Amino acid sequence: MGWLVVNGALSTLVLTAISGAGFVWLYGAAGEAVWRTAPGYFATLALRSALVWAPVMVLSLANLPRRWTKVVW
Repeated sequence: MGWLVVNGALSTLVLTAISGAGFVWLYGAAGEAVWRTAPGYFATLALRSALVWAPVMVLSLANLPRRWTKVVW
């Protein structure tokens, strides 16, 4: 079960980074200006987007052990 926590933590970090990069990309040229003055703004946006992807990630991680079955020969 410890590896589920590690998997969840790594998934959270990767999804937060991808979300932040996505917001920088969506902002275009204005994103570069905002990045220079307030880089924490994109971190805030990325964490707010967690309201969408975090429940899905938690449910998928919670269902991983259910898929483990012992092979019956």
